[in-house]
Amino acid sequence: NSTGNFTKIVQRIPVKIALDLAETHLIGRVLPGMSARVEVVTGTAAREATQ
Repeated sequence: NSTGNFTKIVQRIPVKIALDLAETHLIGRVLPGMSARVEVVTGTAAREATQ
């Protein structure tokens, strides 16, 4: 703005998520439009986690 203050702009990226149905405590608590803290795992650990 004109006073030189910086406004942080949050980048929003649409994603699909899959929840483990065994995690029943999440039912009704995870809703569209919510914010999340995300960790991206790359490399060998990511491949092992998806197998």
